[in-house]
Parts: sequence; structure tokens; C-alpha cells
Amino acid sequence: MAASGTQEDWLVVRRTLSLSVLSVLIGAASALPVHADAEATRFAALLRDTAPSFVTVKVVTKTSLHMGGKSADQESRIEVPGVVVDAGGLIMASIVPFAPERLMKLFARGERMPQSKTVPNDIEVLFEQDEKEHRAFLAATDSNLGVVFLQLEEPAGLKLRAVDFSHPAVAALGDLVVAVSRLGKEYDSTAYFETTRISGEINRPRRAWVIDHGLPTLGLPIFSPAGGVLGILGIVDPGLDEADASTDPSFSVAMSMLTGGGGVRFFVVPAPAVAAVIDQARQQAAQKAAERAAAKKAAPPPPPPPPSPPP
Repeated sequence: MAASGTQEDWLVVRRTLSLSVLSVLIGAASALPVHADAEATRFAALLRDTAPSFVTVKVVTKTSLHMGGKSADQESRIEVPGVVVDAGGLIMASIVPFAPERLMKLFARGERMPQSKTVPNDIEVLFEQDEKEHRAFLAATDSNLGVVFLQLEEPAGLKLRAVDFSHPAVAALGDLVVAVSRLGKEYDSTAYFETTRISGEINRPRRAWVIDHGLPTLGLPIFSPAGGVLGILGIVDPGLDEADASTDPSFSVAMSMLTGGGGVRFFVVPAPAVAAVIDQARQQAAQKAAERAAAKKAAPPPPPPPPSPPP
């Protein structure tokens, strides 16, 4: 009887322990979605609040190539995302469609490249899913960051929401950061976000953060999960002289892949440095707008249309 009682007591203990463990597992499982939902809510709010600032830029460029005594011209039609950085109609975007030779030069250190020059002939901006195209002109370029600034020709009447770089958020090693961009018209110009983490920090040749994987958002803002502006994904030129990188191009590329040094990668450039560049671009845009208005006013009126033929 004593043995039977002991066995029954042990069964009770086992049931109690099983129920306790089950309760803990159920509690942990139910707690996970709460954390996931909180993070998802933050990201959804960030995308909702920032999406109106992100635009689609359509540009037609003419590129002239010269190499080996031969030359060729090529016209390209490209769409890239941009971001409004001033409510007066100033937009920041990647330099790549406007000066691809800048990026080619960084990737091809020490290798002979064709001489090229790219000129934008036509620039139009679209807001969210609106089909209306708004004309713009190239106002300023910053090849150090890898960005261009476009100024809308007629911003009056548009309620533009600009991303403000003058009040930067704070980031630290290991922090999660968020990039926002837009897909092309073929995907309904949908705004979306991607995440990465701060995985390092450099102080030379300029202060910037390393991220743990690449993002396709060159020239666009990087945010904290709470929506604060950290900076932009930009180019940081290592500043090597051509002689430093041209001993043996194939060997240099191989060593860069093996050691993680050299080559080209994009970094998060902190907001204060970007804000200073935006201030300069704002002044250049105002000056160019005034020059364009004066030139338009001084231009002779167009000739009258020819008379209609008699009936």
C-alpha cells in the first residue's frame, strides 16, 4: 500500500510539473507575437509617416563615350527613387543615373576606363501613385556623398513633406536601422522598407557607419526604428591615389575580396554632414531658379503660328 501511495504521489507530481512546463511554454509562445507585433507596428508607422516624402524620378540622359580614338553617344531612360528634403521642392537622389562615371571610377581603380560624360536632358518627378509628372532641373551635385539635388520647376500648390536632417537621431553599434524607398511604376510605385544593423564605425576618411549587409537605397535616408533620421546611404571615397591602386588591377581586386579592404562599399553617413550639404544645395537651387527665370524672361517670344489655309 505504501508503494502504491508513493507511485500515485509521483504521478501527481509529474502531472503538476507537466502542467507547469506547458503553462510556461504557452506563456512564452503567446509573448512572442506581442514583441513581433510591437516591432511590426513601429515599422508600419515609420513607413506610413515617411512614404509621402519619397518620390519617383524619371530622367532621360545622353552619355558620350570616348576610347581608343572612337566615340559613341547613348540615350538612356531611367527611373530612380528620390526623397524630398525641402518643402520648396528640393529633392535628393542617387548620383548614378546623372554621373555613372563617378561610380565606375571608384569600382575600376587602376584600370583604364573610357572617358564619358553624361548630361540629363529631361527630368520629371512623380509623387506616390499619382500619374502627373512634375518637371525638375538639376540644381546641385555632391560627388563625395554620391547624391544629386533636383529642384521642381513649379512647386507652388504642392503640399510637400520633407525629411528633416537637422535633428538627427542617435545610433550605436548593433542597432537596427531602417531604409525606405519606392519600387518602379511597374510595381505601382509602392513604398517599402528594409532593415539592417550598424556593424561598425569608421572615422577616416570621414565618420560613417558600416552596415551588416548592402541596401539598394544609395542617396536615400536611413532611419531609426522610432522614425528618427540617422543619415543617408552614401559613398565614402577611400581617397587612394591612382598610383596606390594601379600596381596590378586583378591582384588588387582579389586582395580586396579576401581582406575586406579597398574596393567600394556604401556607408551610413550621419545626418549632420548631410544637412550641411542640403543647405548648400538649397542655395544653389535658388540661384539656378533665378537664373532660369531671368533667361526665360529675356528670351524672344515664340513666332506666331502660321495662318490657317483657306477653306
